[in-house]
Amino acid sequence: VGGGYLEGYIPLSILMLSFSFILATGFSEVFLLLRGDRTVLLKGMLASALLVVLFNFLLVPVWGVTGAAISFLISSLVMRLILTGMVFRDYNIKLYAGWN
Repeated sequence: VGGGYLEGYIPLSILMLSFSFILATGFSEVFLLLRGDRTVLLKGMLASALLVVLFNFLLVPVWGVTGAAISFLISSLVMRLILTGMVFRDYNIKLYAGWN
């Protein structure tokens, strides 16, 4: 009982890491949306979508569900870094006090 669920441990852990990063940087997405910078938001989402398709194509045949989770992690990181960088560059807003 429950042994079949062990296969999902690694993908679930990767997804938890992904969502932790999304939660930590979610302010940038909301900020850009409220400022009306929809084109920047669209570019970030487009880059993320292209990356998830590319990495799914490369990783899912090799690693299955774990490859899909890694693909989501990479695309999420790229999107959030782009959006957070835009907020910092365009508005000089630091999401965290320790950032210089």
